[in-house]
Amino acid sequence: MLISSLLADIERRFLADPVAVNRLRLEITPARGASLATLSFNWPQTLECDRFVEARQHLFQAILRGDEQLILQGSDLIALREPAENYASAYVDWLEAAMVRAASADAVTSRDAFEELRGALTVDSVALVIDDYRGRRREAVLLGPTHPLRITWHTTTHHLAHDLGTSSAAMAAKGPAG
Repeated sequence: MLISSLLADIERRFLADPVAVNRLRLEITPARGASLATLSFNWPQTLECDRFVEARQHLFQAILRGDEQLILQGSDLIALREPAENYASAYVDWLEAAMVRAASADAVTSRDAFEELRGALTVDSVALVIDDYRGRRREAVLLGPTHPLRITWHTTTHHLAHDLGTSSAAMAAKGPAG
């Protein structure tokens, strides 16, 4: 699959440093063209977040495959299924723990938890800001392919397609039922 070099560069920024880079901003203007900036949040110091970051590092190393420096579109999605599931599971655990803290009666704990949720829900996202030649500004949020929901979707659908292809080939090899 061909993807824009800018989108591939964005994905490489996330993959290259899964601890320091967790959110980006892409601004496109007629005068300056495209400019990319890191907009990362500090990871909360919780057990669930630590587990998520550890699963994130493991998955991103598996995607990059050492010196090959792949992006998700060039990776073996069948081989990534288990680390992707671990990553998604750690993400859900982190969200659930933060939601419990957000329901706390203590105002400081609750406020901190909502800030944590804001970070968690925007992990691997790109804030896109486009100014056109008329001075109009449009904004959007893009979820990178390494976002826990997207990578789970990619690996699961690929695994399903692989299983269907294998089953179809096996049925074709048996021939018509008689």
